[in-house]
Amino acid sequence: MLSREILFFFSALGVFNVFLLAAYVLFRNVKAASSSFILSCIFLCMGIRVGVSCIYFFEHEISRSLIQLGLSAHVLMGVFLVEYLRQKGKATLQSSMAHIGIAGLIVLLGGILYPFDLYPLMWDFTIRFSLHIVLTLYLIGGGFLLRESVRKFFQGQKLSLEEKGNLLLYVALCASCLGFAISLFTTYILGPVLFSFIFYISIIWYYTHLHQLPKASKRYNGKKIEDEKADELIEKLQQKVEAGQLFLQPKLTLEGLAKQLHIPRHQLSQLLNDNLGKSYSLFINEYRIEYAKALLLQEENLSIEAIAYEVGFNSKSSFYSIFKKLSGETPASFKSRQLLQHSSK
Repeated sequence: MLSREILFFFSALGVFNVFLLAAYVLFRNVKAASSSFILSCIFLCMGIRVGVSCIYFFEHEISRSLIQLGLSAHVLMGVFLVEYLRQKGKATLQSSMAHIGIAGLIVLLGGILYPFDLYPLMWDFTIRFSLHIVLTLYLIGGGFLLRESVRKFFQGQKLSLEEKGNLLLYVALCASCLGFAISLFTTYILGPVLFSFIFYISIIWYYTHLHQLPKASKRYNGKKIEDEKADELIEKLQQKVEAGQLFLQPKLTLEGLAKQLHIPRHQLSQLLNDNLGKSYSLFINEYRIEYAKALLLQEENLSIEAIAYEVGFNSKSSFYSIFKKLSGETPASFKSRQLLQHSSK
């Protein structure tokens, strides 16, 4: 009896804390409202899923509507995960919201038209497993979006704190979902307990790494670079990057660029984020893609793959995805369209 009470306390505490975390993430950073909102929704969906599982295990009797809510939140968690990672990759907010809206509408209408209360057999033998399959596909999609970070991890390359955080979030959600899947064949409390355990381990990891940030970086939190100084630094930055074509260096890092500008790393990061509204990777990749466009039209003997490496990308796949993300078309379609326009003149 005591062990059941301990399990309930541990699981319920995890649910309570994840709801608090969802609220904290939503309101902590107004400037990153889109990604914060989506991350908050991930935690909210997982909290609902775990909460329903706790009630089901300890009460034994639970309304089918509540089970339907838990399963719906479970599959929507995959939708939010993919869109959160896409937002980190600088996908447009409109496309993310459209995807989330359509997925949410499908789940809502499906639940209204075929509620668990009226169609228990359909839910038990068809809809329930369909939702798990859809969630699995979204998790696979999330892994695909993280392929570059995964490659860097296994090759022993240094990952940024954001990349580490994204990988941690993905692994934690996959492990939690695996726990829920296994619990169907063992004990139903396994999912909530495993989730709570992973949740606390993740929080400990995050704050451990957060405190490892340079002290100088923490001193500048909330302090805006003066406009005059920012304009001077931006001009210096653009001249340095363009004149020396630093963006062509595959291993150019934020820290390396800051050293060449003779400014602290955190100041360059703040300049890019606060004053230019861009991440370091987006800032560099914009230069690379523009240079790639020129090569596509000028160097007929160079293959697209050769151009990808020429402009500083480490793989053809990352070049293709970033080119399409920033220009709205593939390198091949861009080249064909430009040549067609020139020939028609």
